[in-house]
Amino acid sequence: MRVKVILSLPWIFFVFASCLVLTSCQQQPEVEVKTMEYYLAHDEEREAVLHDCKNKGVSETAETPEARNCRAALNARQHKAHEEAVKGKFEKSDRKTW
Repeated sequence: MRVKVILSLPWIFFVFASCLVLTSCQQQPEVEVKTMEYYLAHDEEREAVLHDCKNKGVSETAETPEARNCRAALNARQHKAHEEAVKGKFEKSDRKTW
């Protein structure tokens, strides 16, 4: 009985290693990386990407296509807000913060 267990251990290891290799080689769906300029021109898509990034918990420092899209969309939102502030589109608030 002990000999059968010892002889079957390499086969168990082989099956486990094969499963590990097969699952790690699965293709991830490609994500098209878009630029800040693209997100400046597409407001609805920019906000949708930012919403998805927040819900999925995408790391801002990661070097994945999803993270690059999140950074581009965030940069576009900040750029747009800066442009609107410079043009004076923001109204002054009566609320006092001090």
